[in-house]
Amino acid sequence: MKKRHRCGLTLNRDFYRHAKDLIICSHDFYMEHIWTKESRKREGQLPLLPDHSSVVFDEGHLLEYAAQKALSYRFTDSTLETLLTRLMENEVREKTLYTIEEALLDNDKFFSAISQHAVPSHGSEKQMINMHPSLIQYGTTLLNRLQAIEEELVFESELYVINEYDLKIVEEYLEQITYSLSLFLKEMNGITWFEEKGYERTLVIMPKMVEEVMRDEVFSQKKPFIFSSATLSNDKKFDYIANSLGIKEYLSFSVVSPFDYDEKMEVFLPRFNQNSLDEKLDYVINKIIQSEGRALILLNNQNELKDLKEKLSGNIPYPVYFEGDEEISTLVSKFQNEEQAILCAIHLWEGLDIPGRSLENVLIFSLPFPPNDPVFKAKRNGVSDPFAEVDLPYMLLRLRQGIGRLIRSENDRGSVHIMLNENIDPALLQKIKDVLPTEAIEV
Repeated sequence: MKKRHRCGLTLNRDFYRHAKDLIICSHDFYMEHIWTKESRKREGQLPLLPDHSSVVFDEGHLLEYAAQKALSYRFTDSTLETLLTRLMENEVREKTLYTIEEALLDNDKFFSAISQHAVPSHGSEKQMINMHPSLIQYGTTLLNRLQAIEEELVFESELYVINEYDLKIVEEYLEQITYSLSLFLKEMNGITWFEEKGYERTLVIMPKMVEEVMRDEVFSQKKPFIFSSATLSNDKKFDYIANSLGIKEYLSFSVVSPFDYDEKMEVFLPRFNQNSLDEKLDYVINKIIQSEGRALILLNNQNELKDLKEKLSGNIPYPVYFEGDEEISTLVSKFQNEEQAILCAIHLWEGLDIPGRSLENVLIFSLPFPPNDPVFKAKRNGVSDPFAEVDLPYMLLRLRQGIGRLIRSENDRGSVHIMLNENIDPALLQKIKDVLPTEAIEV
């Protein structure tokens, strides 16, 4: 069976290729349009998208993440280093050269200070930053140094010793970096966090909350906005998604799934002692052997992935693939084409479409509660009941997304295993049962 070209965007683009009144773009592109349209107009440029009468957000539950990405400033240590090193290759004045060299040293001290005062967030790459006085001092020194370079470049431009294109690039990047630093160093109603991947260190600044920008810049427009997704609601209520995006008034409805889940799917709710990891891992191996591979294991953090990798490697007679070992697209392709393979992933709770016998068993290693990172910490601080208004609805939506990986066509069938703590609160257990597509079997 041919298994290529299943991308929904590609299929729809091909179908509507000849339309003259329809534009198909990603959520990221749309949010970039919203974030840049006024500045582009001021600079005499056209907005990224033309005027339009309505907007449809397919997989609308993902719009918040695209908005976060578009609204964030990212300042990476290597970016400034590359930029200033490029500038030093020109015949700049000695004073400018000295200022650049000092800025490179200040840049390294600043990011080293962030690394020292960053606090890891369980289940997230976003680290919280402790605004220690020494960190603020290093940041202020770097900002002053970069502003001095900007002033020096005014003189350099009059001497015509720097290539005009290079000068423009440097000026634009410096302007963005100094603005990002100034936001970081002052009190603001926004969110900052730190990411460290290998040797790359990145400071991320989100100066405004997503719901504030979306409410003022998007949904204030007098035009219809239509959201579609299999996981927009909990118990036919859309409050969580609406509040996350700053939507105050809306019309909504839900339709019944075309799949016969009672016939096609079995859901199991095994319980484990919270401190008995081996018992949980043995259960996973047993279920993988029963289904002869064909399993997707969904995890919530790197620690779970590490534990599973140590236990599964060499202990089962089927190929096992772990997120992070190769490009995710390569792993998905191998999983799809090797019928008895197992795929272990943190970031495939949604978007994975594997119809057929390659996927007949979904094992959810733990309930997908949101991480305690700066973004969710800000969300929790903004509501009166953080668990009921943030943690629980997020978990239930994500759980439904994970369960939805199993049945992708009318011919699919299989089982879902949601692993719970043995002392789970009865009210929480009932909430989980309420969102399941079929009656669960408690183990």
